[in-house]
Amino acid sequence: MLYIIVTVLTVLLSVYVLFKTKSFYGRGQPLPARVSISWLIVDSLDILVILLSAFYSVWRMPIGGAVLQAASVLLALSGAVIMPAGMIEFHSARRVLGMETSHLVTTGIYRWSRNPQFLGWYLVNAGIALAGVSGYALLVALLTTVFGHYYIVKLEEPYLERVFGEEYLEHKRRVPRYVGLPKRLWSPPSRSS
Repeated sequence: MLYIIVTVLTVLLSVYVLFKTKSFYGRGQPLPARVSISWLIVDSLDILVILLSAFYSVWRMPIGGAVLQAASVLLALSGAVIMPAGMIEFHSARRVLGMETSHLVTTGIYRWSRNPQFLGWYLVNAGIALAGVSGYALLVALLTTVFGHYYIVKLEEPYLERVFGEEYLEHKRRVPRYVGLPKRLWSPPSRSS
């Protein structure tokens, strides 16, 4: 029962913080500390629900075995490597938290993914949910992924387009949203006439 209460509180706080973020991003402003801290609280509550649901196998799924456990560990570890790689590339906690947008980061892991922190977060959540064979944790992880994707597409990308203009649009054309080879690696070399 506690996990449902925490889930509802997380959803309500998420919606509130989403509207606050939309307000600042709509004006082309970085997030103030109170909104960034609110996002940290939302993320902490989210992972708490997933961890507890997985630990107690809430809505236990009728699957299991060594292959599932290996896959879940691989997912979680992959995410645990990808997410901090994105954070480190920012070289600033203020940039990681959306409080500063002094320049567009396109180096390191950002050459392969425009959103490695989100991708890492999604993989960690899915890995934990599958490790606990918890249907509830997997549902929360899926909802977190859908919510995160909505945030990226509807708030973050338009904000970055507004702030960085053509530089971000070029980065968007070149680099996949989540993962993949930069498009320039795929395009054939141009022929000179």
